[in-house]
Amino acid sequence: MPRNKKRRRLKIGMDRWNKFVEPYVVVARGRGFIAELTRFLNQKPYNLGVMQQQVTQWMRNDPERRIQPGAGAALVLLDALPKFKFPVSK
Repeated sequence: MPRNKKRRRLKIGMDRWNKFVEPYVVVARGRGFIAELTRFLNQKPYNLGVMQQQVTQWMRNDPERRIQPGAGAALVLLDALPKFKFPVSK
């Protein structure tokens, strides 16, 4: 595959992911949210083993630049974000 071609994205998956994550992205602009979320994901029962840079990429403000996590990490986030003790505006 030539390097200058864009990778084909699954738009349905990205749209659903962005719709789920958007309320948390709004809160993630606040100081300390990403660091606390990273600590939360690295503790029991999740033990995801992620770095803060990865969580930052998943929670970017711009949906076009936001990176969708792999299937395993996405499933953990789907479970963990609603349980995370930060106020979420809708």
